[in-house]
Amino acid sequence: MIETWNELHEGTGISATKEYGRRYINFTAQNTAHWKASTSSPPAMVWASLGPQVYESGLHPALNAGDGTWLTTRIAGHDAIYTDRFGVRPAITFTLP
Repeated sequence: MIETWNELHEGTGISATKEYGRRYINFTAQNTAHWKASTSSPPAMVWASLGPQVYESGLHPALNAGDGTWLTTRIAGHDAIYTDRFGVRPAITFTLP
């Protein structure tokens, strides 16, 4: 997973560093190649709890601070989210426990 890419204005760009050299870049490239070579198909939809009981493990929706907007809905009796294509930019941010 790449948590950021070339967002140098935030000080979080992925590049070689004095401490780790290219290890993180190479590790990311190796795992990306492994993932792309996988024969499993991606899920049709990823569920996240946006209701009154947030899951204690897995993904949690983060505060929507202008980096993209999302809306909530219910699909087949489950809480669901989708990007607001008419908002700032289509992005959804999650935090890990």
